[in-house]
Amino acid sequence: MGPKHEDHLTGKTFEKCRIIAKLGTGGMGSVWLAEHFGLGRKVAVKILPPEMGRDPEYVARFMREATTAGRMEHPNIVQIFDVGYAEGRHFIVMQYVDGESLSTVVENLGAMEPRDAAKIAAG
Repeated sequence: MGPKHEDHLTGKTFEKCRIIAKLGTGGMGSVWLAEHFGLGRKVAVKILPPEMGRDPEYVARFMREATTAGRMEHPNIVQIFDVGYAEGRHFIVMQYVDGESLSTVVENLGAMEPRDAAKIAAG
């Protein structure tokens, strides 16, 4: 899963979401900033790479992630708005949270005390 598969996603539309920019990449795909036409707001869209989308086991894990997170309600867990399939890819539409990632915070601050980590997690 490299740029050759993803660079062309900017400007694409996944159902009601127009992809704006790449936010990052993880073990189950890439996350993109998008504009949701129906909600009139920015959202994050997690997109499963095509090679993983051809594997039923990966697709099942991806969908399980979406449905599990979609049932959770907590101020520190992003809200899931939708799941779908477009442009030959499975995707999850979720709440976009602007700010630094946890990995960036840890990189900048170094190792933290459990008490400090708990404060960050509590919001």
